[in-house]
Amino acid sequence: MLYRKLKLLLVFLLIATWCDAQSFLALDHIRSNGIKRTRYMPGDEIIYSMKGETIKYRGTIDTLGDGGFEIEGTFVEIKDIDVVYKDKRKSFSNKIAKTLLGAGILFPVFDIGNNLIFHHLPILKARAFIIGGAIALTGLTIKLLIKQKYKL
Repeated sequence: MLYRKLKLLLVFLLIATWCDAQSFLALDHIRSNGIKRTRYMPGDEIIYSMKGETIKYRGTIDTLGDGGFEIEGTFVEIKDIDVVYKDKRKSFSNKIAKTLLGAGILFPVFDIGNNLIFHHLPILKARAFIIGGAIALTGLTIKLLIKQKYKL
């Protein structure tokens, strides 16, 4: 009888430790081509704003709970969050946009250098500025089309 009670107590203790642990915070974004899930783990940086406020808060998630998360000793409930902002610095499309902007600016410079080295005239060609402007405009368009926030 004592063995059964110890066994039952051990099972309850194991279940209690599993129930207490929250491994990640999932945020689903409904998009035209399906649902994208963003996971925030302890140690990840999150940018958000509270309901009724325009201030953006940024911090590293210390712990996760059932109704929210803790940042720097302050527990933030999910029901109080209005918008979660996407960190644009980490996205692949932001890197592509920056690369295209830089390439669009540098294209006429490299064309001028090429014309000077190979003695082509005229040195300043309108075609190079048009191509460079088109590349830079493509990068700027991609940068502006990146979705920056997700409303909860």
